Amino acid sequence: SGGAAPLEVRRPVGNLDRTMIHWMLACQPESPSSTDTGHAYVTEACAACGGECLETTGGPTSGSHVEGAIDYSEAPPLGGDHNACWASWGVHTEPVAAENWVHNLEHGGVVVLADCRSAGCPHEWDSLSAWVNSLPEGRALLSTYEGALQPYSLVSWGHRLELGCVDLLVVQAFYDEHVGRGPEEVTSEPAAACM
Repeated sequence: SGGAAPLEVRRPVGNLDRTMIHWMLACQPESPSSTDTGHAYVTEACAACGGECLETTGGPTSGSHVEGAIDYSEAPPLGGDHNACWASWGVHTEPVAAENWVHNLEHGGVVVLADCRSAGCPHEWDSLSAWVNSLPEGRALLSTYEGALQPYSLVSWGHRLELGCVDLLVVQAFYDEHVGRGPEEVTSEPAAACM
């Protein structure tokens, strides 16, 4: 397992500054062309969420199997070293450790993360659960997650979109663009030893 060199593009918005390499997108509904990524879903996401969006793109520099907890340099991680056991696909009501779901990213999956401390989470969690359950098996995972700048994150190998709201059209567009694009193509459940 390996990864491409990071893409080093940075565009800060306002006073917010993060130490990681990222694109900050402050989209306003009246300026739909304010993205440099070429992904139409970013403009749609920013408009739908009132400008509360952040897209990060960069190639992980490593993708090795390691033991134990991993202290990722960015939250949520968009790839990197990970546990040898990936998480089972589908909806998880308990948090999945990042070092496990990062392995799902390597397999070409899309991970949807929700910080359910926000007031709107029960309705949006139900919507995201139904969406994940409607997909082909072995392609997506939904888990709770704390630590992102926004309450909702869509993650694939080398790509992350953090959102202040959930718009299922945007979620589907991100999925369509990024599913199956990890360094490996594995849709099976993890080995019995991992369960």
